[in-house]
Amino acid sequence: MQHDLALRASARQDGVFTIHLAGVIDAHTLDKFEAGLGKAVEKGAKSLLLDCEEIRYVNSAGFGELIRYHDRLKERGGTLVLARVPPKVGVILEMLGLKSLIPLATSVEQGLRIAAKGAEADPIVAAPTARIPVSKPGMTPLGQAQTATPLSATATASRLSTQPPPSRIHVNRPILTTDERTVVCAFCDTRMRIGGSGRWACPACGAPFSATKEGGVAFDWSRADAEAMHLTFDVSARTLAGFAGVLEGILVERRVSHARMRRFAREAAHVCHLIGEHAFERGRRGPIHVLALAGPQRLHLRIVDRGRSLSDQIAKVFSTQARLFLDFRYSSPIDNINLTEFAFAYAGSGVFVS
Repeated sequence: MQHDLALRASARQDGVFTIHLAGVIDAHTLDKFEAGLGKAVEKGAKSLLLDCEEIRYVNSAGFGELIRYHDRLKERGGTLVLARVPPKVGVILEMLGLKSLIPLATSVEQGLRIAAKGAEADPIVAAPTARIPVSKPGMTPLGQAQTATPLSATATASRLSTQPPPSRIHVNRPILTTDERTVVCAFCDTRMRIGGSGRWACPACGAPFSATKEGGVAFDWSRADAEAMHLTFDVSARTLAGFAGVLEGILVERRVSHARMRRFAREAAHVCHLIGEHAFERGRRGPIHVLALAGPQRLHLRIVDRGRSLSDQIAKVFSTQARLFLDFRYSSPIDNINLTEFAFAYAGSGVFVS
């Protein structure tokens, strides 16, 4: 990776400074990044808009600087806004919970409007303005794939204004690579046929999702009535028992049978135990962060830890869990931050995949 960072700043009379960023923010360029933000503040910036379209990478220290300047500007009655954030950086913002803290915008113009509001700016993800493809009308016979409903840009924008930041779950199911593809809903298991890439909604439960030209599918849990719970704890016998108890409480409300409920809670806690056992140094077991997303049909868990990567040991460490859970995934998107995800269906044959 080429370690370079270019900053280009411009100011407005209302105290909003725009800084266009290009390159990477890592150990080699962090001082330059911090100096650029500090210089803008010293010149009287009340709010900062960072145009991130050309940013290729941000390390954990860079995210720390974003939080620090967000707090610093908020004390002055201003705010820090990020515009045109690349998807790979946006994923980390979401993982770290920063999307609920720092306002995001899909364009510089929209970012300037948010920045002008100062500390009153609402940290929500702005709705994209791209046109949405329309699927062919009509439904296929019962038992076959149904036609997914395209989402209109207007409807999406209105829902974003009242919902928390979206949490995109990538479903690891094979789908056809032609323009007309079959997708299985991550919430109700309905088979759907879509007309190509774009944003769609399940005709059975209304769950929104997006599809890419390359065949990827991402379901948006926050806009499908999913309830979120965030837990942080050190890995120990006592905390794992408490974590399992929380999961059992969620599943009791969903009327899951006692045996299946206990099995999932026990195995989910064991995943946390394995992370503590293998990802951390001896004698240190955390903390780890767990986001539980309870949707209409299934419970999805996202576990974030700051231990060493287990990417080269997945088959060995998580051999049983990878077979048991739906959509089990493990990744190390940036240094010292690892992400483990899996799901559990409340009813039907998709409880465990083994």
